[in-house]
Amino acid sequence: MPHAAIGRFEGEYVPGGTLLCFVGDDGVAAIVSTDDELDILSFAWRDDGNLPALCDAWRDGVGPVR
Repeated sequence: MPHAAIGRFEGEYVPGGTLLCFVGDDGVAAIVSTDDELDILSFAWRDDGNLPALCDAWRDGVGPVR
């Protein structure tokens, strides 16, 4: 997964899945992902708006395990 330091990323996470990373108008950093093969929708957020830290945690094992 690319590092989302630019503040927003949307694209393919795994074949057949998508990933959306963003900081909302309320300052909450969020990740939403889908995996069509596993038929799941996953999400995570941080109230402090630290999207790079959230993406690092997601990449390092908080996200779904295949």
